[in-house]
Amino acid sequence: MVSTHELSVTAVDFLQRGMYAESRSVLCHALSEVRDRVDDEVKPKENLSRAITPISIGDVLTAGSNADSTFAMYKHAFLLVSINCDYLTQSLVHLYNMGLVYHALGLKSGNLCTLRQALGIYSRVNAILQSEDAHVLCELSSLLLAACNNMGHIYSILLNVQGVASCLDQLQSTLAIARASRASTQDMDFFLLPIVLGCESFLALAPAA
Repeated sequence: MVSTHELSVTAVDFLQRGMYAESRSVLCHALSEVRDRVDDEVKPKENLSRAITPISIGDVLTAGSNADSTFAMYKHAFLLVSINCDYLTQSLVHLYNMGLVYHALGLKSGNLCTLRQALGIYSRVNAILQSEDAHVLCELSSLLLAACNNMGHIYSILLNVQGVASCLDQLQSTLAIARASRASTQDMDFFLLPIVLGCESFLALAPAA
């Protein structure tokens, strides 16, 4: 029987190679393996930040364009690096990576419906994490930042100003949580940039005193 850790590696490998259909198929299988086990979780949710790691999927998403300069897409999947990771974290990683697959497909094809599917998946990851306690939020803040950022990227393409503003607000609050976690300095700077650009845009639009 193939472990979800192995499935995670395979799905990310396909995603890096631009083989989106294959990646989606593996992720569907991985999710089916863990979905029914989450509610019966008995493993302690400890050291979650060490159980996952972001990994670049390279320059395979160059066909899409961003209508708003505030958000840049976070072109990283998450890889399960622990074979003993709890089922909730496994499920969230597979879900996020599934969102990334649809995000990539939507940019490549220019299909807004596919981008909305990605948005729905990212939103699901966001909602699940927001329902967890402060410890889990801190440990998995990198995953929450990635989902929130990529939601903002899609909202900007869809010209949804309210959605962009909401993601900026959440990004700022989540960064405060991330400072207490193991998020890398490089990623922190990446997620801080939309907030800086958003503030500059607001100041540019504000009426003169």
